[in-house]
Amino acid sequence: MKPAPIKRKRPVGPRLAAPPPRRLSPEEADARILGEARIRGRLALLGLGLFLAAVALRSAWLMVVPDERLEERGREQFQAAVEMRGKRGALLDHNNRVLAYTVSLPALYINPARIEKMKADHELTEEAFTERIRQISQATGRTEAWILNRYGARNANGNRLQEVRIQSSMDPATGKALLAGMPRDAIWLEEEPVRVYPGKDLAAPLIGFTDASDDGAAGLEKVLQHELAGDTYRILQAHDRKGRTIEAGVDEARLRRGGRSVRLTIDSAIQRVAEEALDEAMVASAPEAAMAVVMDIETGAILAMASRPGGNPNDNVDRADQMLFKNRPAMDQIEPGSVMKPFVVAAALEEGLVTPNQIFDCELGSWSVGGRTIRDDQIG
Repeated sequence: MKPAPIKRKRPVGPRLAAPPPRRLSPEEADARILGEARIRGRLALLGLGLFLAAVALRSAWLMVVPDERLEERGREQFQAAVEMRGKRGALLDHNNRVLAYTVSLPALYINPARIEKMKADHELTEEAFTERIRQISQATGRTEAWILNRYGARNANGNRLQEVRIQSSMDPATGKALLAGMPRDAIWLEEEPVRVYPGKDLAAPLIGFTDASDDGAAGLEKVLQHELAGDTYRILQAHDRKGRTIEAGVDEARLRRGGRSVRLTIDSAIQRVAEEALDEAMVASAPEAAMAVVMDIETGAILAMASRPGGNPNDNVDRADQMLFKNRPAMDQIEPGSVMKPFVVAAALEEGLVTPNQIFDCELGSWSVGGRTIRDDQIG
């Protein structure tokens, strides 16, 4: 067996104390503090450099590598689909006289939110604002109270509107004068289609009228909407961060394809004569309404289709009354007997069975046949 190892005892004695730290001189202390500050500064610069490098890498990644989500968000914020439409076709009579056509006239818009910011930034004084409202009132015929009421309207979130339509169909020179001294995003003009009816009330119930979008709303304008309306297309229009339109260099006139003009069988001269005859009948007999149709007996073409009462489609007040634009020959129910009478008389005259001056005994407005007596409703 191996002998057990001998454990040696450590000598017991007083433990030696560590020497006290040497005090640094002021110069050494300053040097140490300065060195530590330099190290911290280098570490801070290194961290800042790493952060900027990460930002630069991320920015480069976003700019170089496509991201569908970010692209879609950018399109939503700075692009908007704008609907464009070609010019509406004209309505012509049988002799190519214009009955209805479309022109472009400026409409006046203001941006209350932008104007209020101008007032807050002292770019527009209250006196200048009041004077501008007075000028708009004089140019448009609107009262100042009406304009201020439109100006003060707010959206669902309680914010001021950025686009308020004040007046349509303005004289171009008058509209441009209202823009003087104001930024483009505060008050501006937009070209809008306006339907014009040079004959005023001529064939108005037959022709009808268009709505604010230049779509047919009544009469032939509505029936022939597909033929008259121009092609509609949409383009993406860019905006800056303030909502101002950035011109994209698109030639809208080339893109727009106008509608087709339609030539009617109506003869304006015959139509006018028929309407004048109805006006005389309205004065002489004071009926609730009157109507007349003139037809070419050789071709069956309708040369005139007149109704009274009638209105002026250029007048918004008249357009609000639907009864003024009721095309009675096409819409009213007419008794078959009354319809057949002209044909019976015309056939009898053509065959020589009667003469224009021949007198008939109407038996005092009553006639007995088959055991029944038929009486004239208009008998006095």
